[in-house]
Amino acid sequence: MGYKILRKDNIDSLLRELRSKYLVYLPSAQSGSTCLTSNEPSLLKATSGNTRLSAKEMTFPQIELLLAYEYKKNLEDPFKPTSIEVKTDLEYEKKLIFGARPCDVKAIMLFDNVYSGGEFKDPYFNKRKENAVFITIGCAIPLATCFCTSVGCGPFDETCSDVIMTPLDEDNSFLAKSLSPVGEEILSMNQFSTADEKQIARSEEMAKKAEAGIERIDLSGIKEKLLANFEDPIWEDLSSACLNCGICTYLCPTCHCFNITDDRFGLAGERIRSWDACMFPPFTLEASGHNPRSTRDKRFKNRFNHKFSYYPQNFNEFLCTGCGRCIAACPVGIDIREVLKRNMER
Repeated sequence: MGYKILRKDNIDSLLRELRSKYLVYLPSAQSGSTCLTSNEPSLLKATSGNTRLSAKEMTFPQIELLLAYEYKKNLEDPFKPTSIEVKTDLEYEKKLIFGARPCDVKAIMLFDNVYSGGEFKDPYFNKRKENAVFITIGCAIPLATCFCTSVGCGPFDETCSDVIMTPLDEDNSFLAKSLSPVGEEILSMNQFSTADEKQIARSEEMAKKAEAGIERIDLSGIKEKLLANFEDPIWEDLSSACLNCGICTYLCPTCHCFNITDDRFGLAGERIRSWDACMFPPFTLEASGHNPRSTRDKRFKNRFNHKFSYYPQNFNEFLCTGCGRCIAACPVGIDIREVLKRNMER
């Protein structure tokens, strides 16, 4: 795959051209935080930081219409059976996400294992993914909450990106590397120029420096440790401050649990999918009234076992990309790294 240079003063021109083909999303300041929006914002935080919500909403929306239905009665012959008309729309607009972080886009591969692999495939996720293009910006200045290198990711991870860019601030530009045929097509646009060997070498040095600056946790054997600690009273201690607010799951780029609701209005209705969270008490509540995870420590324990034991057993990957959002946003200061370390020490 090829390398090109994109000068920062050419970004607006590039985005105008891309908007003729795609619905373009960019990081933008919204209510004191940064999020991805299509409202023609300015590109912010090009070299550090991440958006408040992850990029998973591009392929797995927080609220999604699955189908609409309507019962049809034959008013001329009421004895004829009522029919039902079901409509499903899988025609999604092509999206281009400019400025997402590698940890967010790597998460799409982890979704793939659940929604694209195996016998049953999710048509909604797969169609949205098929229509999404990702131009990522590597994390030249990782945050203190980042731990991507501990979970098989990295500040310049290339998984699922179409183009990855390295900020070369001294040149007031980005070094762009194409990683897919779509990426090659984008890098052939007029706003890009030829990169030289020094710029490529500098980007490689930046990637190594960024990776070296991230705290690495030894998680070898964590899968077995968590299972061995399943009945350990450590979970009561670790979860004692948890509010079960669910902010960790809502901000997480890899959490993929959902609820389905049927809303009916007379003879018509809709089936809607929305994000759900295993940290909420009703998540495992059964129709009988029994709840196998009725207490805070059980829900807390399940979250960590799912990400670092159950999912790895099935797919040989951690269900975490080390973005650090859950650490930064937790209202009581729970640090996922400390929970893992404490389990490793048992």
